[in-house]
Amino acid sequence: MSNIRYFNVLVVAATFSTSVLFTGCMDDLLDRIHDPDILSVTELNIEELMGKPYSELTPDEQKVKLELESIELLNQLEAASSMKAIEAFENFIDLLGMDEPEVDEPVDERETGTSYFLTFDVAHSYGVFTWNSATEKWTKSNSNNELKFVFPSDESKTSNNASLSISSINSNSNIVYEDNYTDRQDSEYSYNDRFTINLPGAITGILSVDNKEIAKIEFGVEYEKYDKVVISEGKDDDYDEEWSETVQGSYQVVTRLRITSDDYVYWYSIDGTGKDSRVEMQLLNGDSILIESLFAMDIDFKSLIDDAAEDIEELLEIDKLDANGYMKLMNDLVIVYEIDVANLANRIDAIEEWYDRNYPNSNSQNYYTTLGSNEKKYSDDMTAAINTNMKASLISAKDGYKIADLIAVSEKVGEYYDDSTWNGNYWERGGYWDWDNLDWIQSEYTFKYDIWEPVVYLRFKDNTLVEAEAYFSSGFSALEKRWEDFVNAFDR
Repeated sequence: MSNIRYFNVLVVAATFSTSVLFTGCMDDLLDRIHDPDILSVTELNIEELMGKPYSELTPDEQKVKLELESIELLNQLEAASSMKAIEAFENFIDLLGMDEPEVDEPVDERETGTSYFLTFDVAHSYGVFTWNSATEKWTKSNSNNELKFVFPSDESKTSNNASLSISSINSNSNIVYEDNYTDRQDSEYSYNDRFTINLPGAITGILSVDNKEIAKIEFGVEYEKYDKVVISEGKDDDYDEEWSETVQGSYQVVTRLRITSDDYVYWYSIDGTGKDSRVEMQLLNGDSILIESLFAMDIDFKSLIDDAAEDIEELLEIDKLDANGYMKLMNDLVIVYEIDVANLANRIDAIEEWYDRNYPNSNSQNYYTTLGSNEKKYSDDMTAAINTNMKASLISAKDGYKIADLIAVSEKVGEYYDDSTWNGNYWERGGYWDWDNLDWIQSEYTFKYDIWEPVVYLRFKDNTLVEAEAYFSSGFSALEKRWEDFVNAFDR
């Protein structure tokens, strides 16, 4: 199989197994990773939050409140800086940098005639890798049931008192890609290739120190089957040839990740099984929710994939697609947003097409002037597209008011200079921009045009506009000090 056709197979597989946002044979494991009775994001009424009245606080007064809220979040996170799991994992990463263990790739590739089989499975990488402090090398021994690393829990130790053990479960879900070509005039050029890819199922990692489990990582994927999709097919009677390219198998409908250490739990879920598809995340410390987020799209991927069996192009022809979501810190600060995804994408495509179509002639004396005007129009149009199709607000959920709206403003962010000069005495073209007529040591850079980009601003009740980056870069001295102390605690 040629490298180009091998690459095509992997692209098709990736498209249908991961790019298409995500019941099968993994139910027990997936339920264990994400028990909806225990781990579920807060169901916020985004439309209601968008309609909250503005806070009466001035922007500077609001900074004081935001700083206090952020410091409370850091108070909850500070215990993480002394967690054994973080210390052990940091040392493990450092050891990997000192010597890269020779771990076999988790891929099994077999070929039978014109059939190719590719299996992704951690089992193909099984082995026990032990750190040798004297040689500063990893040594490998065979294992039939795990991929395991044994190493010191921190840089001050020479004895191997920590271990990271990784195991996997196959999904029993496949993607079958078929590529057929028939040349009736010369059968030597005909081929019938069948490529079967076994999709990954679940991976579990357990970090232990002094024979005690201190952290656990669980990752699971659930799939659903779809009918055969025709990617391309046709025939040419003049050349007496025909071809077809199809894919059939399973696509990802649920992906879940859960990391547990001490009282901290981080979980992440992608679920495309319902009429809307959701991406959820939470970080908890005991019963306290530190950070959570939700992103939801009103699209039924199962129906979309089923329709694609009739026409692959339908995957790319979505006329209406709305999304909304939020990110919440502690029990108060919430950023909520609503997006008309389809219309925003269409506007961006139209703006970029206009920009490409109107790109000026680089041999024109007005090249930089026109380019500068086009750059500003590009920024203005992108800003309008963002503000029309995306609404976002910063909310105090606890106090029941809106702190500010987040909007885009088209703004000059810089200037473009180069050392080119206009040479107007050049044959029939009338002139050109010359970079070669100056000695490079003596070349002077001169202004050519302004650089414009959409910039995020906060809009408060009295319509005061403050650039978000500038707003949060000053007036938070206490928070900055606490944050530096928090980050430095991890830099051991």
